[in-house]
Amino acid sequence: MARGRAPGYDTQREDILARAIACHQSWQFEDARSLYERILERDPVHADAHHNLGVLLAVQLLQPLDALPHFEAALNQNARSAQYWFSYIDALIRAKRSDLARELLPVAHAQGLQTVMVNALAERLQPLAELPD
Repeated sequence: MARGRAPGYDTQREDILARAIACHQSWQFEDARSLYERILERDPVHADAHHNLGVLLAVQLLQPLDALPHFEAALNQNARSAQYWFSYIDALIRAKRSDLARELLPVAHAQGLQTVMVNALAERLQPLAELPD
């Protein structure tokens, strides 16, 4: 174990994560997806891999429903991550699950999502509330 690393730190897994992020940022989405999934095969509760795979699915691949379980898994590991909450609620909005997104805004705020971000998400929900069922 490297000095200064937390117990259970896996250098190889973190190297794979870094490669996945690099692929993700350079628009090599299928490679990124494969690498995130490889991490999750080895560590099914890896919060960052779940979160990043969720972002890839929801935003880049336009599959927000498929992303939701990944955001939920990330939040199960770290419910205090404002970024995880923002991404989850964003995916709920994209997936047209506005009622749940609206319900979770105060929870996300209580868990540390900044007011400005809560307000931005709430503004995106406003036009959805005006649409007929």
